[in-house]
Amino acid sequence: MISSLEELVEFLKNKKWHISFAESLTGGMCASTLIDVAGSSEVINESFVTYSNESKMKTLNVKKETIDRYSVVSEDVAYEMAVGLNKVTNASSSCF
Repeated sequence: MISSLEELVEFLKNKKWHISFAESLTGGMCASTLIDVAGSSEVINESFVTYSNESKMKTLNVKKETIDRYSVVSEDVAYEMAVGLNKVTNASSSCF
């Protein structure tokens, strides 16, 4: 079990995996927190803060229909953000 950010970075490095974040209301705090860990530059290359609906649609290919139907804070929109993130980054995989 991983119990610290340092352990997470080491785990990712050992697996040769990369991580990316698609953030909205967290405003980049997830990526920022991980970037504070020494050695994190080996596991994180890029992340996106897509706060506006327009940014979610343009950057991560979230469908306007999904936002309109389920709301911007829905699981459906988060899923489309993760799928879009996986397509535009070199992350090892997306969690969704």
